[in-house]
Amino acid sequence: MFFLAQCTVKDVRASRNMICDVVVVVAVVVAAAAAVVVVVGGGGERGGGGERGRGGGRGAGGGGGRGAGAGGGGGAGAGGGVLRSISMGNTLRGIHTNLRSRTQEECVRRKKMDQGNHECEVLGSGPEAAESASTWNSCRKNPRHLNFIPAANFCRQHLRRRFADDQVVLDLVRNISFGTVRLRVGYTSAERPKGYSFHTHRGSNILHTGSGWLHALSQGVGPCECSRCAGTSTSTPPQTWYKISITTACHVVFNSEEAKFTTVDFFYDDETARVDGRMKSVSGLTLTHRNVADDWCRMICVTHDQSLVDTLKLCLEQRVFLYQGFMKRPRYAWQNLCVIVSHPHGQPKHITVGETERWETRGRHKKRFVYNTDTCPGSSGAPVLVLDDILLMIKDQTWITPHSEGEVEGKLNYSGTSYLVPRTIYEADFIL
Repeated sequence: MFFLAQCTVKDVRASRNMICDVVVVVAVVVAAAAAVVVVVGGGGERGGGGERGRGGGRGAGGGGGRGAGAGGGGGAGAGGGVLRSISMGNTLRGIHTNLRSRTQEECVRRKKMDQGNHECEVLGSGPEAAESASTWNSCRKNPRHLNFIPAANFCRQHLRRRFADDQVVLDLVRNISFGTVRLRVGYTSAERPKGYSFHTHRGSNILHTGSGWLHALSQGVGPCECSRCAGTSTSTPPQTWYKISITTACHVVFNSEEAKFTTVDFFYDDETARVDGRMKSVSGLTLTHRNVADDWCRMICVTHDQSLVDTLKLCLEQRVFLYQGFMKRPRYAWQNLCVIVSHPHGQPKHITVGETERWETRGRHKKRFVYNTDTCPGSSGAPVLVLDDILLMIKDQTWITPHSEGEVEGKLNYSGTSYLVPRTIYEADFIL
């Protein structure tokens, strides 16, 4: 017991998650001890009856017969103890499973609370699709998700009252949507500082999800750096590989350690995309840029999928064309518009439309936006496209920034510090 107490104290200091395992171990040990007492005690009691029977047998011959019968009863008691032990073993396994499930639920609940106003979704140990659907159905912030438009259904009608030139803006939003990704982060780094999002769950493997978007694409040089190729022989002919740069919020993927445990899902536009092969997943490799204060980072993923690379390259080339076309529009057509594309609750891609309420200037060419566009857990890191008339008149530029946090009870949400898109954009800025 002293050793167990030492372990418990050490684990609590190291990570709150370890408490969950200790609780399960202690509960199972106590239940096992109780089972042993019941089984041994039951056998002993009936065995005692058998001993009394043998005593009766020594007193008289006829009684001896009855004593033998009583002794048989003792044997039956031992057999009953074995059966009871098997039954108790099954019960213990059920108790362990139930406790483990309840403990996991508690850990998930605590991790959700440990992120402050940030909006990652935290999933349990069950099937991801079922866990994600459950959090969607039980959402408190947007109970019916009335303003969340499935990306595949987004059309000109959703922008009709906001912009005169619907098609230009519609094409731009669709392009951003095409490059929006879901991130599944399977590890929380021990390097997250105290007081930062998820810091009390450092070292845990409780999954959290967020969103992000395609930033750049480049061909890899030299041996491939992915985990699959790292263990291959040097004599193996080099494969063509590519680096995909993803922008998201820093609190979603904090460092390169977490990047290695991150899966990035492209084209998760509806439920069938996971089944029919349209969704393409790549693994994270490292972070190339990070700004904790401004809450954004860039992560490199690796792929050998030439078809995926060709598709993403077309997306980036079209984005350049659309940006340049948008900035040539007459300024009287500009209005206040704030569009977010995200994977709420880890679900398929959705688009929400709103307006910018205000912005905060944070140094030259750096802004943080406040908007009424709807978000949910899972929207952290999502691209926030700001097309504001006043901003566009002052500076010939649009703004893309990762979503950072939201008000649970209120209707205002907040971005990280802006990611600036200048008026003059060259292909080299995106396709490296």
